[in-house]
Amino acid sequence: MSRPIVFGARLILLCSLIAMQVWQYQTVFADPQPVSRPGGDPVAEADAREADPSTPETALGSLASAVVPGAKVETVPMRSSGDSADDSTIWIHPSEPARSTIIGTDKQAGLVVYGLDGREIQYLADGNMNNVDLRYNVPLGGQAATIVAASNRGKGSLALYRVNETTGALANIAARTIYPGLSPYGLCMYRSLQSGKTYVFVNSASGGVEQWELFDNGSAKIDGKLVRSFGVGSQTEGCVADDVHAALYIAEEDVGIWRYGAEPGATTTRIKVDSVGSGGHLMADVEGLALYYTSTGGGYLLASSQGSDSFVAYQRDGANAYITTFQIGAGNGIDQVTHTDGIDVTNVNLGPAFPSGAFVAQDNSNDGQNQNFKLVPWAAIVDVTGSGLSIDTTWNPRAVGSAALPSPTPTASATPTPTRTNTPTATPTRTPAPTSTPTTVTTLTFKAEADAQVDERYPSTNYGSATALRVDGGSDPDAESFLRFVVSGVSGPVQSAKLRVYITSGTSNGPAVYAANNNWSETTITWNNRTARSSGPIDNKGTMGTGTWAEFNITPSVAGDGTYTFVLVSDSTDGLWLSSREGSNPPQLVVSFGGSPTPTATPTATPAPTRTATPTPIPTATSAIVLPGRFEAEDYRSGGQGKGYHDTTSGNSGGKYRTDDVDIQTTGDSTGRYNVGWIVAGEWLAYDVSVQSAGNYVFTTRVATPNSGKSFHIEVDGVDVTGALAVPNTGGTQVWTDVKSPPLALTRGPHTVKLVANTNGFNLNYVVVTAP
Repeated sequence: MSRPIVFGARLILLCSLIAMQVWQYQTVFADPQPVSRPGGDPVAEADAREADPSTPETALGSLASAVVPGAKVETVPMRSSGDSADDSTIWIHPSEPARSTIIGTDKQAGLVVYGLDGREIQYLADGNMNNVDLRYNVPLGGQAATIVAASNRGKGSLALYRVNETTGALANIAARTIYPGLSPYGLCMYRSLQSGKTYVFVNSASGGVEQWELFDNGSAKIDGKLVRSFGVGSQTEGCVADDVHAALYIAEEDVGIWRYGAEPGATTTRIKVDSVGSGGHLMADVEGLALYYTSTGGGYLLASSQGSDSFVAYQRDGANAYITTFQIGAGNGIDQVTHTDGIDVTNVNLGPAFPSGAFVAQDNSNDGQNQNFKLVPWAAIVDVTGSGLSIDTTWNPRAVGSAALPSPTPTASATPTPTRTNTPTATPTRTPAPTSTPTTVTTLTFKAEADAQVDERYPSTNYGSATALRVDGGSDPDAESFLRFVVSGVSGPVQSAKLRVYITSGTSNGPAVYAANNNWSETTITWNNRTARSSGPIDNKGTMGTGTWAEFNITPSVAGDGTYTFVLVSDSTDGLWLSSREGSNPPQLVVSFGGSPTPTATPTATPAPTRTATPTPIPTATSAIVLPGRFEAEDYRSGGQGKGYHDTTSGNSGGKYRTDDVDIQTTGDSTGRYNVGWIVAGEWLAYDVSVQSAGNYVFTTRVATPNSGKSFHIEVDGVDVTGALAVPNTGGTQVWTDVKSPPLALTRGPHTVKLVANTNGFNLNYVVVTAP
């Protein structure tokens, strides 16, 4: 009786195995039909699936995963609660990789820029940003710019920004609002090595894909045009483009990963890299995709397998063969990474914290706090996955397309390059002023990044979200209005800077404009905590008519790229109302730069028969700090002991930012990231600076100490120009105040500034240089 039973069982098992093999064959090799999602909003449904790790996914069984023992750094939690963090991209600093940043999306509100220590550097509440990517060396205004693109789901548009190559801050550079022909969801960028053109791919929750070419509209703004569209099949979000191999990878969330051609003329022929389900290595949803480049053309394609809380690695070249699967566990005081959406990776040495590159992953749970991003050393992933992955820090993503354009920062040079050769005759007794080859003056317009009025009548009330700004003074309770701008893309001498405001209710006696400190928030500033002014009146106005634009000349206070705050203050009881950035006519900062310098004629008794006329632009080295402006204490010049600094103890006691002997720590000051501490008498820090115009300048130094009797002095070109500047007892090592120098006469051009400690026992944060 047992044999027929055994035979029958074997027959049933054999049939089951055959059926499973047929199903697997269809899953792996068939071009799947679109997956139907009955009813509702596909984007909202996708968000619900992403935010809820308990949502049923395709059963995969047990997947063998190596476990990385914890991230090294995590970003501060998102400002938005719920399902907020989504995607990220890594920006590499051009000269100091340790100052690179992570740009993350808050799909409830906007974009966030983080330092490699996880601290928030910039927050842009520009809309519901879902995915983000960047490319270097994009032609803009005749120079190479780093462009960031993001999918703005709230507005149904593409968001475009330029990265400030010094600070990493973002500034909007969209020529117009670009609306794709689909509802933007996922997004990635591509730089063609065939044409040199830059593209952005944007996809939708219904599976549509559009490819847009990005280009300079002639006014140093980015515009775009649709060049290609196709359908994937069903819901897609994650994508990444390989600039070297001209390949586009798209994650179809319930199906798998596809490889397409990335050129606009490519067909829709595609190859499946891997599948969801028992036929592959992925568990739905398939989310973020990223590429690890190497100089040999190899490297890895990485994917977020959201349903299994894991990440899958494939060969970047060839047939994208599967390599390994890994997870990010808990460790280093940081919780494990779960249910990840977007990811990014770089092979670049990012300094002491990430010398072999870094992997960035969104974390859904974040130990009960708002969502955030986790940063993992690439070496830690290589260590736990065995010989399947390797480290190669030789590839430089900033080199892609760099040969075609000049660097955005001029090369350091002691003598500026002349623009023409002038051969005077032997008879004149005076050499005429050389005539430079005219260059184009470029004008950029920046909208206020933040603005708010403060009112003495209601000293604890914040008006940051109001659509109007108010200025009043005299015998009335005063009202002042603060405006902050982020300037980026200024690549030449500033010719003019104008603050433009729209008058909604005029006055016969307008306000004055002052520069102010940047240490304020639009959502918290009040009369009681308003930031201090950092200058005297820059410009003052009389009659200002209703329904008109008024302009303040603030050229002396805008030196180039950077963050600038201005405050409008009135001495008249005839109040004034303006449109805020939330209103219909947001405040603007209009900056014109470039153009030819104006050389000065030099009298000579007997000119040489042949002479090269040298115009007089300011010879600003790559690392020179433009003054007036702000510089951080920790940004002393390179060159080491005796050139960039003098420090009497070995090693960095604070262990932050740089790896030499200067002691740098994370600051508790709200207006900085790091400060220099453990200062000993006789130590100094040196800075290469470039003064834009001759004049008197005040150096305001940010200091802290729990001690009395402390002091330092400032040297310019080796000369003590201030004498001892007393550092008052502030009540703590992280309780900060400002120490001002007397007005210092500086000539136009390059100088060396030194901060020299007269005593032990105080901390330095930064210096702001302004005209008195």
